[in-house]
Amino acid sequence: MVVVLSRLVHRKGTDLLARVIPLVCAAQPQVDFVIGGEGPKARVLRQMVADHGLGGRVELIGPVDTNQVQPLLRRGHIFLNCSLTEAFCIAIVEAACCGLVVVSTNVGGVTEVLPHLGTHRGPEVQPEAPPECNTEAFAVFAEPDAAALADAVRGVEQRQPSQPGTRAQPAGLIENPRRNL
Repeated sequence: MVVVLSRLVHRKGTDLLARVIPLVCAAQPQVDFVIGGEGPKARVLRQMVADHGLGGRVELIGPVDTNQVQPLLRRGHIFLNCSLTEAFCIAIVEAACCGLVVVSTNVGGVTEVLPHLGTHRGPEVQPEAPPECNTEAFAVFAEPDAAALADAVRGVEQRQPSQPGTRAQPAGLIENPRRNL
């Protein structure tokens, strides 16, 4: 399951997301999407779902209360961020803390937020960390392009196939039960 949690506006890449989802769904029949958020671009996603017949694969849940963010994130194992511009994206940190692998556009400061496998440059993810580096990888970054992001999601999915009720288990994270994500 791929989770998207965002304001549905141009800056957050909603139009890009609407191009990525059909590509992933066509190539990965086991991958579904759940999208939380609201905004003027919600209609673009509703239209994409209707145009591509993805009503059974894409769940648009609308606004998400703060106390429902963590349960929503825990439904998936990949978090997809399609932002076109971003300084620091707290959503990717929240997703990683819930055990999701982050696939994000390579914009602004997002590449500095999490340890990552590398940058998507074609059919394979190109590692950037030296082999002796012992950090757990939480993210894959791609250019803000539909094909590049879809390939990055497919690459993560091939390494960690979707299975109902499972999610990634990154090492070294301690959940704070007093904090709702």
